[in-house]
Amino acid sequence: MTAGGKAFPLKPAQFAFYWMMAQRCVAAEGGVHWSEPGVGDELLGFCRAIGEISEQTERAYHNLTEQNFDPAKAHVNRALIRALGERRAAPYRIVALDPIAGTRYRRFGLALAPETVTIAAQACAAGKFVRPSVNNRP
Repeated sequence: MTAGGKAFPLKPAQFAFYWMMAQRCVAAEGGVHWSEPGVGDELLGFCRAIGEISEQTERAYHNLTEQNFDPAKAHVNRALIRALGERRAAPYRIVALDPIAGTRYRRFGLALAPETVTIAAQACAAGKFVRPSVNNRP
């Protein structure tokens, strides 16, 4: 993955999680909440596009809960902070977005403008690269 002009590796499941968030951002589909129908299957689609996935990952994402969504989000955000530092990672982190109407819950995703995110199609097919870039880096 490349963010803030720096390339760094993510584990396949983390890459798939971030890829899903980046794709939703580009498509202006908004964030996701673990409880929404189909989110686990959507995430599994990204995992399968990368390659084979473990039975454990398949089970966890098919039955997506707060107990596996929140740690996945935290692992990706920690990887961004390790690679870029707290300040430079801030624009790329998965954050709370819009509230879900009638609830106290919020969806999570990338707060980047869709036009600032680039997903390299040829590399995504190989499962190796998502390049979000911000026009005005902090």
